[in-house]
Amino acid sequence: MAVDDVTRLLQSERERNALLIDARPIAQHERGTLPGAVSVRLADLTESGRLPALERYRTLVVFGQDGGAASAMAVAKRLITQGYSDVRLFQGGVDAWTARGFPLDRRLDSHLAPAGEDESGAAPD
Repeated sequence: MAVDDVTRLLQSERERNALLIDARPIAQHERGTLPGAVSVRLADLTESGRLPALERYRTLVVFGQDGGAASAMAVAKRLITQGYSDVRLFQGGVDAWTARGFPLDRRLDSHLAPAGEDESGAAPD
């Protein structure tokens, strides 16, 4: 997917059924991400289990910092392995988004931790 594809997706009726997934490290995500995106790390996606929070979305759009982001490719591949059928890679990533002058969101509460973990990735006491 290119920047124009992502902006059309965000503005369309399908927005309600699509989720932007930021595959970068949490620290980068917190410095700014695409509007409405959530942070999902490869470590959040176990080989055997799916994240319940992703189940309600038909389309998952994964991105990293740039077009060659290994983290985004790895997360997209894992999602496909887990059985999600409409996984798309936003190839330009954050760099392409900001190069077009689009704003970044700086929410600090948008990491999808697996059930049983807190935002740091640690299991509860």
